[in-house]
Amino acid sequence: MKKFITSILALLMLLPLLMALNIGEEKVVEAADNPDEVTIYLHKRIFRDLRWKDNKELEDWEYQNDGLQIVGEQLTEQDNILLENSLPLNGAMFDVYDATPWYKDVQEKGQLPNGTKVTSTKDFVDYIATLARKEAIKMANESKLTKVYDQATVSKKTEMPDGRTLEGIATFPGLAVKDGNQEKAYLILETGITEKKNLNVDMEKLGRPILVTLPVIVNGENLSQIHLYPKNVGYVRDPYFFKFGKEADGSDLGPVAGAKFAIYRIENGKKLYLDMSDVNDLKNKWVESEDPLYDDRVNIFESDKDGLVNTGARFLPSGTFYFEELESAPGFVIGNDEKRIKIEVPESWYDEDGKYLPVLIDGQPMLENPDGEVPQKAMEEKTPRVYNTRETTTNSSTTPPTEEGTVTPTPQTPSTRGRLPQTLGQLIDTVATTARRMLPKTNEGKAAFSLLGIIVAGGAVFLWKKKNDEDDK
Repeated sequence: MKKFITSILALLMLLPLLMALNIGEEKVVEAADNPDEVTIYLHKRIFRDLRWKDNKELEDWEYQNDGLQIVGEQLTEQDNILLENSLPLNGAMFDVYDATPWYKDVQEKGQLPNGTKVTSTKDFVDYIATLARKEAIKMANESKLTKVYDQATVSKKTEMPDGRTLEGIATFPGLAVKDGNQEKAYLILETGITEKKNLNVDMEKLGRPILVTLPVIVNGENLSQIHLYPKNVGYVRDPYFFKFGKEADGSDLGPVAGAKFAIYRIENGKKLYLDMSDVNDLKNKWVESEDPLYDDRVNIFESDKDGLVNTGARFLPSGTFYFEELESAPGFVIGNDEKRIKIEVPESWYDEDGKYLPVLIDGQPMLENPDGEVPQKAMEEKTPRVYNTRETTTNSSTTPPTEEGTVTPTPQTPSTRGRLPQTLGQLIDTVATTARRMLPKTNEGKAAFSLLGIIVAGGAVFLWKKKNDEDDK
């Protein structure tokens, strides 16, 4: 009986430890008693735009970093918000500065070198997070902070210490915890993206500076591995316009439904069309196509009863793009001016003076709502607006893809498949058929030349013999 009671007491003493292990399973804590160096893992994740799944105000939401890695199934509400609404991004570049001089001034004087008053380390960290990237860089240069690494650190696919492989990880190893007795601090600044063709990030507005003061202590332990989850928002816009009809004399016929368009851009002299594939990452896909109207890969946009041609969730980054009208609505023709509709997406929502920068469609400013819906004012005014001229027949016109700056508005007669002919293939077939009609086949040619030779030779012999007979007489 005594042994039984002893065993029960031993189990009861182990119970708190078992409970603690179970409660902490969703976070990974890498700690050491007093590490001399730490490694910071920055998990670069990005929200595609201000419009996100839960339709919340992204401006007011921040992930509260605790230095621990998000793993396991028992996630917090903010963990779920982050993971469900954002995606990892490879190619983000970061510089790390030794911000210990700032940290020392805060501890000793309660202020930054520029005189800004702070009362605690948290105030210090929060203040730095409110700075624009340019402001933080200016302060770092004025304070003569030194960079920790010679080259920028780039987020990429990385094998983590726990064996998992994750995307979008920027690793900052070998960061000293102390300089003598002085605890150290580090300023992390995002400086750019290695590839901007398909994605643009509004770094100035949402790529905030990150300040890490050491040591980072969780549950009484100093972390040797620190995980950070900054918030960034991809800068993208969603263009639209209204298709209207008009008579040859310019009379307005109102909205036109049924016109079909694709979006393309020019890269290295090639015309690339926006792909139809689902937007499941941070980049649009672009493809070459000889027949975009009937190419299943190409995303087609059709004007509705209001004449609205809306790209919906197919956002575009900054740059120059074009709507290409592939098929007009019944009874209308595609003119030179309507064939290619220019889309100009600025590099940010606002310029340095805070002035709003609209998307331009065919040179016309486009109204926008942050939620992605076409504004009511735009629906009422039907702007920006592009016209098609009505033709005398009721056949819709389709135009095969042309080289940049070339327009072919001539209506095409649909084939039995309802597709335009593949121009090059049709040309080759025609030339080959013509050649076959004009030239004999190989064996036929050989036979023809053989017969001709016999006839010529026979005639020559006949004439020679006749001449000799006359001479003999």
